[in-house]
Amino acid sequence: MPLKNEILADLSKMNCPPWSRDTTDYDHADNGKRIAFPMQDLSKDQAWAYLKKVLIRNNNIKKSENIEIEKLFSDLVETWRNDTAFLSSITDMVLHESYQRIIGLGQRAIPLILKELQHEPDQWFWALRAITGENPVKEEDAGNIKAMAEAWIHLGKSKGWL
Repeated sequence: MPLKNEILADLSKMNCPPWSRDTTDYDHADNGKRIAFPMQDLSKDQAWAYLKKVLIRNNNIKKSENIEIEKLFSDLVETWRNDTAFLSSITDMVLHESYQRIIGLGQRAIPLILKELQHEPDQWFWALRAITGENPVKEEDAGNIKAMAEAWIHLGKSKGWL
């Protein structure tokens, strides 16, 4: 298989955008300019070095985003807990702005919420159900925070969220 076809097959497997399949952005080390050139002009080593660089950069971006999400989540949890510590109404607790913003984080919040449940079971069930559309809690366990937390943690592990 010619080099270009091999690289295109790998790019396709990695779900790279279509534009990256025809040309390659190259960060020119001498002057910092970015230039585009056809992939067929690359040697195999150059092509793999470029792909490695892109994957490392993308991985670092994801790590940075995860750190930002974790910090935001932590801040929202702290505000929510402080503001709702003396509330007895679950409805008021889950309608709190910080709790709603956690739901707004969507799928990214699931592992963070599940870790909170592992550490300190609390009223995270509404958020988990809103985000996932699932409810693993048995009817007879409704209201039993520990059992509800265990059901969600079990589901989280089986789905790869934890």
